[in-house]
Amino acid sequence: MSHTGLEKLKMQEIGYVIKNFLPDSNVSRIDWDYKSNDQSIIWLHKPYFEQRFNDGSVETVRKGVFRSNVLGVQTTYLQDRKYELPWSVIYKGGMAKFGVTEIQFHPNLPDIDIIDSSQCFGSEYQNCAFNPIQSLKRVGVNSKMICQDSFGSGSNFQKVYLLTSSNKKPTYAIYSMSTGSGGSSTDFILISNFI
Repeated sequence: MSHTGLEKLKMQEIGYVIKNFLPDSNVSRIDWDYKSNDQSIIWLHKPYFEQRFNDGSVETVRKGVFRSNVLGVQTTYLQDRKYELPWSVIYKGGMAKFGVTEIQFHPNLPDIDIIDSSQCFGSEYQNCAFNPIQSLKRVGVNSKMICQDSFGSGSNFQKVYLLTSSNKKPTYAIYSMSTGSGGSSTDFILISNFI
């Protein structure tokens, strides 16, 4: 692990982490301070990064890192030795004043480009592809697949789920996988436009 302080964080199952970020049933909007005091996350943006593009559009991001595994399997990367790969949680939205529109989860190095999730990809990385559905089920989150879009050989896909759990607001999630000759990578995104 290359970010100072990560070694002090406890290891968590990804289903538990995602469930923790599902909004409680009384939440109507997610702001940039959502889960800001969670002791299992190191927030890299203080408080967030807002960027205006040449076309006039605005994107705001806030990134944190945490330690996780999927059903006990850790993601690793090889440098001089084999290291545990930390995970990222990334809040995204338009203008900051309108709040967070999505929350992304994926294995990532903490010092790479804020949005690029494909960095956990290639022969020096192991276990970049993950399926959180079974992990979510173990912590009491039900998932119902709404639709899917497969392309290429079928190993590249996007699946939309409706996640439900006691005392949590029903929330849509997008589970996507990208596979190529160099390996596979996965994203899991919570959409904060609630039902």
